[in-house]
Amino acid sequence: RQNVIHRDIKPENILLHDGSAIVADFGIALAVQSAGGARMTQTGLSLGTPQYMSPEQAMGERTIDARSDVYALGAVLYEMLAGDAPFTGSSVQAIVAKVLSERPTSLRTLRDTVPANVEQAVFTALAKLPADRYATTGEFAAALAGAPTHASSAVHVVPRPARRLLTVALGGIAIASMAVAAWSLTRTPSAAGEVVRYRLTADSVASERTWTGDVSISPDGMLIARRGGPGERILMRRRDALGFTEVPGTEGAMGVVFSPDGSRIVFYQNGRLVLMPTAGGPPTVLADSLLAPEAVAWGADDVIYRHANSGPLTITRCTVRDCRDPAPFTSLDSANGETSHMHPQLLPDGSALLFQVEFADGARKIGIQDKDARTHTVLMDGVRAVYVTTGHLLYSTLDGKLWVVPFNLAKQSLAGEPVLVAGNLPQSIVGPVDFAVSRSGTLVYSEERGTGERELVWVTRDGRQALVDSTWRAVFSTPAISRDGRQIAVTVREGGRSSIWIRADGREPNRLTSERSATDPAWSPDGRTVTFLSAGDRSVTGNVWRQPLDGSDMARLMIRSDRSLSEQVWLPDGSGLVVRTTTPAPGHGDLLATSRVSDSIAVPILATNRAEYSPAISPDGRWLAYSSDLTGRFEVYVSPRAAPQSTRILVSTGGGSSPRWSADGRSLFYISLDSRLYEARMEAGAALRVAGVRPLFDVKSFVQTSLSRRNYDVAPDGRFLFVRRVGNSEAGAMVVVEHFMDELRRAAKQQGAAGR
Repeated sequence: RQNVIHRDIKPENILLHDGSAIVADFGIALAVQSAGGARMTQTGLSLGTPQYMSPEQAMGERTIDARSDVYALGAVLYEMLAGDAPFTGSSVQAIVAKVLSERPTSLRTLRDTVPANVEQAVFTALAKLPADRYATTGEFAAALAGAPTHASSAVHVVPRPARRLLTVALGGIAIASMAVAAWSLTRTPSAAGEVVRYRLTADSVASERTWTGDVSISPDGMLIARRGGPGERILMRRRDALGFTEVPGTEGAMGVVFSPDGSRIVFYQNGRLVLMPTAGGPPTVLADSLLAPEAVAWGADDVIYRHANSGPLTITRCTVRDCRDPAPFTSLDSANGETSHMHPQLLPDGSALLFQVEFADGARKIGIQDKDARTHTVLMDGVRAVYVTTGHLLYSTLDGKLWVVPFNLAKQSLAGEPVLVAGNLPQSIVGPVDFAVSRSGTLVYSEERGTGERELVWVTRDGRQALVDSTWRAVFSTPAISRDGRQIAVTVREGGRSSIWIRADGREPNRLTSERSATDPAWSPDGRTVTFLSAGDRSVTGNVWRQPLDGSDMARLMIRSDRSLSEQVWLPDGSGLVVRTTTPAPGHGDLLATSRVSDSIAVPILATNRAEYSPAISPDGRWLAYSSDLTGRFEVYVSPRAAPQSTRILVSTGGGSSPRWSADGRSLFYISLDSRLYEARMEAGAALRVAGVRPLFDVKSFVQTSLSRRNYDVAPDGRFLFVRRVGNSEAGAMVVVEHFMDELRRAAKQQGAAGR
């Protein structure tokens, strides 16, 4: 990891402590470094211990890399299994001669209980040519962890009479290798690879609670990572493997990003920014007490760019060694209406940073800032952008599409017209951003398969389901039931806009809103008015608007706020509303309230340094339920509405979100972090208390958009209203595009020819 070649890996230099191995005695490595790297070996001096010395080290090669240490580690493992080192002799010269010319005896000949895959891994590490070995010890470890097989070993042990021929052959191979290397440096490049597209099945990667930036690929393109499955862990998949594997200790992780060399990952988990080796190992906390998930960009010099979790919502930067107090990098252009900077992405050479710029009207654009500059430039509409080495920006837009546009790296400006790469990407509240591209040219992105349509379903306490309307299908979210249970209001996404639709018993559904994008409906207690969230045509968050059902008036502004609002619920007596602000900074993720229903300004009632989500008022108006990550994990709490800061009752105990009250106020329902619906029985006496909690049914088959936005409701008769995907529509599907950069190069060449 530190780019140090030890040069003397042997049993005496490996110490065991508390079940972990520690490499000791860096004397030779230090001596070589102090002497100026390769200069110390230019005389042909071979440094190290003969029994564990790689052939190139034994020959005094000037250039020694990590694969020499891989060889030594293979020799140590061989000795651990066989009892002797791979090569022994009466003198140093005799041992070196064997290292250069012979192959060790088959491990399974010496010890038939050694699994074939282990023997093959050891012999790959002991390959004579560095190019034939594992490039890293991580690859060696992964090979050893492979499933044992009883097939005969793939390693061919050369009989002793043929070893002289082997020596000649190895010399020939070395000469041929040098010739091939020379040819490869002077030849004309071959035709670009043919593009290959395929899907990875979503059986093990489906994730109902999506967070932006959950798909990642290692720089070399060999590892794909995302989150999903029970517990929302990081799932890792080698490109040559048949499925994903869960990474232990990553429950609730979000936004995994690979280091530039692919050896480490960083991710957000329970209020912390965590670093972990790709091959597995103990995590390192880079930053804690974070209020919300952070997207990061990781530079080659171990500089981390993060969007801020406090103060102005801008991009900050720090180093992996010290990331708890990051320094500001970007600053908001408030005069131009900028409200936040998010989703940082470095250019490959680290010279500048791309990021999302959000505006007060809900528009989102791509900005760029030089690493040594103090100001940024806005390039175009977009949610997240990545530079690819063909001279293009790959970026997503709010309407669920992935685009590519030519980009002049020297001038840091657009150099052509955008071309559509893919559509129908899964949406979050900030648009589709789940895509990644490796340096090797492989593109991966999440995809909503099928039509993306959903349906509304009634669910009883025992989990039985019944369609609300078998003929009504759309991209539904945030359903709300009127107090009398006879009407449903629901958000319907159509293209890049959302609107509120109403369905009353026995009537056809009809659109309520049309002039602006709208989401998160809530019913007034008398059932005559629906309020919703909107900041304009391009955003689904912002201020609270109200619209009568009878069409007697247009939508009118009800609650104005200088901070975007994300959820809202009426007080039972109709005297006002409780709303929350969006995350992720102080003053965001707070609960606010109004005392009247006309044009007004909400005032804080519960504002902490953590996030509070999903406010729900008990039917008698006395109690406020909500979810919060006060403990580092989201749990459901209840507080007195009149003084929510004074008392806090913990309802869930293993994590929870999205609380909703029953019509009689005796039950509080919530969804656990492993996607089960729970019922908490509430008893009100001198004080409110939780009389008991029980699970009702699994909700993994229903759409849950996020921890911060409830996506179900409770009817007066005790039934539940959920959103369900139709047919094979899957947000967990992933598309892999190999040779994507070759495709871009061909397209650019054709475009240039057409221009001439």
